[in-house]
Amino acid sequence: MSIERLSRVGYARFLRDHPNAVVDVWASWCVPCRRFAPVFEAAATSWSPRIGFGKLQSEREPTLVAQLGIRSIPTLLFFREGSLARRETGALSADRLDDLLRKTFGR
Repeated sequence: MSIERLSRVGYARFLRDHPNAVVDVWASWCVPCRRFAPVFEAAATSWSPRIGFGKLQSEREPTLVAQLGIRSIPTLLFFREGSLARRETGALSADRLDDLLRKTFGR
C-alpha cells in the first residue's frame, strides 16, 4: 500500500505522476475522517499501483483546500487522466468506495 501525504508543493507533482488518483481531504479532529481512514488504506492496498492514493490534511493546507472548493470533510477527489472526474463528501463504506473506484476507473 502506498498513500502519499500531500502538501501544496507536492500536490501538482502527485497528479502528474498519477493521472488516475484519489485524494482524501481530511483533518485530525474530524471523527468521520478518522473512521474512514482504514477504508481508504484498504482500498489503496487493493488498487495500487493502478491508482495513486493521496491524503491532504486540511489544517496544514488551508489555501489549497479553499482553491479546491472543499467545504466539508472528509471529501474524496477522483482524478481520471489528470482531470477531476468525481467528488464525494462523507465517510464512505468499503463497498461504496470500491463501487465508486470501479465506476470511475473500471476494473
